[in-house]
Amino acid sequence: LISLAIMIFLLPIHAISVLFAVPAVVIYLGCHYQYLRKEAKFFSVLSLIPLAGVLFYKYITGVPWNNFFTRLLTDLQFYRGWGVLEIDNSFLEIYSWFGYVLAAAGVIFILLNSEKLKNYLAYLLWPATVLGGIVIYKLFGVSFLVPYQRNLYYLAISLPILSGLGLYFSLDIIKVQINRLNLNSQFKKYLSNATTVLLVVVSAVLAFQSYYKIPQQINLYQAVSENDYQALFFLAKLPPAKIIAPPLLSSAIFPLTRHEPVGKLVFSSAQQDINNFFLSADCLLKRDVITKYEVKYVLSPYPISCVYNHRYFKLLYQAGSDYVYEIVVK
Repeated sequence: LISLAIMIFLLPIHAISVLFAVPAVVIYLGCHYQYLRKEAKFFSVLSLIPLAGVLFYKYITGVPWNNFFTRLLTDLQFYRGWGVLEIDNSFLEIYSWFGYVLAAAGVIFILLNSEKLKNYLAYLLWPATVLGGIVIYKLFGVSFLVPYQRNLYYLAISLPILSGLGLYFSLDIIKVQINRLNLNSQFKKYLSNATTVLLVVVSAVLAFQSYYKIPQQINLYQAVSENDYQALFFLAKLPPAKIIAPPLLSSAIFPLTRHEPVGKLVFSSAQQDINNFFLSADCLLKRDVITKYEVKYVLSPYPISCVYNHRYFKLLYQAGSDYVYEIVVK
């Protein structure tokens, strides 16, 4: 019931955290169909989760019922190019090679033991279904239920469980082999403990060896310089209004100033208008953008001296390459 409550809670705020688990849950329930039939009343309560999701989706989209399922199936397909940073990620970017080795060992040990397979089936299905989604995306360019990169994240979250099992079972085998040696019992105890500590330390070092190595294709970038920060600090003192700024800098406007930016670097239909505003010297084009988005302030990387319809750019602040203008009427 707690799991049911958590999943229903997540549906309206982070549905992906529920959707990614659907294939694994369906397969898991299929493997336990006899228990499913036995507890049919309880599992009928679980149907509240997809029902709640469908009703919430219907509410927020307003799609008529005759087109509802077609629209739903379309929205659950994420083709290549949907995401902001869809990179052909290497699997070693999200998990270390030694972690994969331990995870593979964990899988092998589970599969070789029928009792453990029953207890740990869910921990096999989770990474297997997510990995399947990743393979489908790489082959066909489409990810179902959740975006491709989310599958990568959920794969990385699922692997430590298998890696931990692989390490545990490996240590267990090593201890058994040490106990079979024709050595003093006290020495075998010391050797077993020393081997355990050594393997745990080596595992920890190799697991985090590349933790701080950021792939070149997704290197960190600086969105705000010191001059930009001072300009934003000045804007924070002005009455809240709509402001236009370059896309990268726009991402810092609301958190630092509480002004509303015209758009941001991503997830913004206004991005093309913002680019045109700052890349073009055409004052008529700037006028159209300002009128369209009801802009009050402009944070520009270069000076602007346009005048139109008795309105002009009044310079309020300037430091380095940061210019803050107010659109005022003469």
